Amino acid sequence: MTLTALQVKNAKPGDKLRDGGGLRLDVDRSGNKSWVFRFTSPITGRERWMGLGPLRDVTLA
Repeated sequence: MTLTALQVKNAKPGDKLRDGGGLRLDVDRSGNKSWVFRFTSPITGRERWMGLGPLRDVTLA
């Protein structure tokens, strides 16, 4: 399921909204929203997380 602009706008502190394909929107306790990407390392084969930036800099579009 992909995220909609309304879901992103209405996200509350503590939410972790998944967009599919490893992309997730995290909302911290203060209400700051940021994007993270989950992937498998091609070298170690382990799950890794990479921050992509805050919502104000990286929009849903």
